[in-house]
Amino acid sequence: MTPRAINFTIAGLLSINVLLLALMPFGHDNHRYVVDLILITIVVTAFLNRKWLYPVTLVLIVTHIVFDSLFHYEVPLKLIIDSLIQILMAVIINYLLVAKEYTENKHRKLLSENDIPIANHRVILDKSNKPINYKFIYVNEAMEQLLGKPRKQILGKTVRELFPHMERYWIDELCSVALTQQPKRYENYAQVFNKWLSVSVYSPKKGEFATMTSDITDLKNKERALEYTIRYDNLTQLPNRYYFNQKINKLDQVSAYPLGIVYIDINGLKLINDSFGLDAGNEALKQVAVMLKQTVNNNTFIARLGGDEFVLLCPNTSIDDIEAMKLNVYAAIEGLVIESIPVSLAIGYEIKTSADQDILQVLRAAEDAMYKNKVIYNQSASSHAILSIFSTLTNKYHDEKIHSERVSDYCRKMGTYLKLDDDALSELELAGKLHDIGKISIPDAILKKAGPLSEAEWKVMKEHTINGYQILRAADEYSDLAEYALTHHERIDGLGYPKGLKGDDIPLFSRIIAVADAFEAMTAERPYRSALSTENAVEELLRCKGTQFDQNIVTIFVDEIIKKA
Repeated sequence: MTPRAINFTIAGLLSINVLLLALMPFGHDNHRYVVDLILITIVVTAFLNRKWLYPVTLVLIVTHIVFDSLFHYEVPLKLIIDSLIQILMAVIINYLLVAKEYTENKHRKLLSENDIPIANHRVILDKSNKPINYKFIYVNEAMEQLLGKPRKQILGKTVRELFPHMERYWIDELCSVALTQQPKRYENYAQVFNKWLSVSVYSPKKGEFATMTSDITDLKNKERALEYTIRYDNLTQLPNRYYFNQKINKLDQVSAYPLGIVYIDINGLKLINDSFGLDAGNEALKQVAVMLKQTVNNNTFIARLGGDEFVLLCPNTSIDDIEAMKLNVYAAIEGLVIESIPVSLAIGYEIKTSADQDILQVLRAAEDAMYKNKVIYNQSASSHAILSIFSTLTNKYHDEKIHSERVSDYCRKMGTYLKLDDDALSELELAGKLHDIGKISIPDAILKKAGPLSEAEWKVMKEHTINGYQILRAADEYSDLAEYALTHHERIDGLGYPKGLKGDDIPLFSRIIAVADAFEAMTAERPYRSALSTENAVEELLRCKGTQFDQNIVTIFVDEIIKKA
């Protein structure tokens, strides 16, 4: 029925009732039936959703009774009571209907204004009563925004009509609530919207379901980012130890046997860090990670356990497979150089072939095999790396090349005068050559500064003794030289650095290097000052003997090395 027809119907009913009330004298037997007709009109009015007629009808009833009472002096008590009851009924019905409509309108308004997407649906079943689709019968504004369509294009349409590629998962799960009437909550990815959705579903009546939907895409993205941070190494983007522990528990089963476990360690990573800084070491780690991902097969799980250690899990493998992989890795790493240091790897492995083997023991065996391999190759690799570092320093700074050669020559001459044996003489000569190797880690701006160093710069410069110690102790071949690099700036009076050693607590070779180093520095041209003459340099050594320098060493150096040159 159209709104126009509804209005005419209501107007007609009210007109008839008012006319009957006006023509019929008060107290007539049919009076109560007319009042009943008015009440019926109120009910009809309510169902036709015209609440503005409630008070109008009520006013007509009250007015009629009041006027009848005024113009009829003798009114039967029974009739008055009956009329009052009718009025009370009218008031109650009017109140209930108005309250009901107000509540419904308020509910609809709340649904419409709610920021949460809300919709009602009716399930569509096939001939076997299985849900195959559902139809939209109500959506609020928030749901319109989520679906990306206006309400008039949504209502009465099925989800398949609106979204032909909607995943079957959503249809099955949502419709199941309408059939079982058991409320549920779902959280899943909706590919058709490219969003993660959280959907609370309940069934207001069998065959229908209502949904409250939340877009949780941002939350899921944050969860995934957090999960990635927990499970992956930030530097290499490889799985970390936490993820590795999870993975090995899953792979430790018969279907994955033989399970190969391969440990890989970067030789000399600490040497790279000590020489060129953490950035260089990090670059080595990243390059090795990239190489491993490109070299091993897709079934292999690669993780960085921390530091310089990587591990590979190779399900359904064999010794021949792992040996072939080792050769491929060695071939791939050959030629990788970080700051002049060739990168090399130590590799060890073990294979689990049955459930009887303890996985922890297999892991330990693989790690032990890697360390054995490291011992075999590490020393030669470290020795080669140290020479590469020294070569980088002297090629980069020509003054350092000349300085190291001259100090080494002075040390050799001092050792010859002191009648050192061949081994000791060679050690002193090499110590003089490598004493400043720690300067490789000093910033260029400080080493090349054409002027006096500031207090902060001087503090950094003094660290070259510690850096040199760390570099040289990386190889057994040079470990004894590390102590001389560390202490060649100590003073006899205990005011030197880095330890503040005093007198004979300073190694003999360090005391010799200190004198040779100071004399060469004073007599060499520098960008920030002119060279001193031999006489002035000797005078400075003599002035400082017994305080900065060893008195006997200065005397021998001046009398036997410089004056007899």
